Amino acid sequence: MSFLSSIFSLLVLSGFVSGCSDDDTQNITNDQTVTNILDEDWLLASILVENERTNLSENDYPKEMSYVLRFADESNFDFDTSVNAARGTYVVEGDSIDFTAYQELTEIAPVDPKLVRIDEILVMEVNNITRYSINNNELILYWEGGQLVFKKYNLQ
Repeated sequence: MSFLSSIFSLLVLSGFVSGCSDDDTQNITNDQTVTNILDEDWLLASILVENERTNLSENDYPKEMSYVLRFADESNFDFDTSVNAARGTYVVEGDSIDFTAYQELTEIAPVDPKLVRIDEILVMEVNNITRYSINNNELILYWEGGQLVFKKYNLQ
C-alpha cells in the first residue's frame, strides 16, 4: 500500500508542477511589477490626435514641471502645460479615469508654435479622457480620437 500511496503522491505532485507553467510564473511577475499610476510622476512623451502623433523632445520642456502629471492626492492632480501651472480633479475606477475641472491657473503664452499646439490640445482634451492603460512603465490616457503617452518621471 505504501508503494501505491507513494506513486499516487508523485502523480498528484507532478500534475501540480506541470499545471504551473512558465506563463503562470510570468503572470505573477507581471502583476508584481504593475505600477500604480497614483504613486508616480509622469512626463508627457507624445500626443496622438486623429492619427497624427506629436513626439516631445528634450527641448519641448521649458520648465522642470512642464508636462509633468502628478496625482497630488485622492482627487486632485497637477499637470502643467509648457509655461502655465494647471490642475484639476479626477476619479479612478478600474481602468477608467475621469478628469474634470482641468484648467490653466496662469496665462503666459509660449512662443514655440509646437508648444502652443500641445497646450491647446491639453486644455481642450484632458477633461475628455475616459480610460488609461499601463504598458512597460508608460501611462497612456485615452479619449475618443486621441491619447496622451507618458513615461515615468523621477523628479530630482
